[in-house]
Amino acid sequence: MNFENKKVFWFVISVVLLIFIIVVNGRLKTSTTITSNIVSNNTSGSALERFAQCLTDKGVKLYGAYWCPHCREQKEAFKEGLVNLTYIECSNPDGSQTQACREAGIRAYPTWIFQDGKRIEGELSLQKISQLSGCKLEQ
Repeated sequence: MNFENKKVFWFVISVVLLIFIIVVNGRLKTSTTITSNIVSNNTSGSALERFAQCLTDKGVKLYGAYWCPHCREQKEAFKEGLVNLTYIECSNPDGSQTQACREAGIRAYPTWIFQDGKRIEGELSLQKISQLSGCKLEQ
């Protein structure tokens, strides 16, 4: 291997290593955020199931996209209670928005729509969702 090829080889190795470090660092930050959200909620699974069911019973809806990290964190905060939450997936496999979300006027992810018609774009704490919905969040 001549000198020029060695330079190219080490440059490529350096770029790959840099990308790896950036990706791992990003995943660690996301993992830490998700863990801190779940730990700070300090709510048992059955309480989260009841909370999510109350939201559904009141007509509260969460709109999101599978590729959205804030949507993923929002859903993970509900743990196993997620199965009781009304969640509407807004992204088709090709990345286009679903008809249901276009008709609902969804412009950002996640979007919460509450029983009084109030819309809030962005990730919310479970406490804030409780406050806005009137559903009790048991500790």
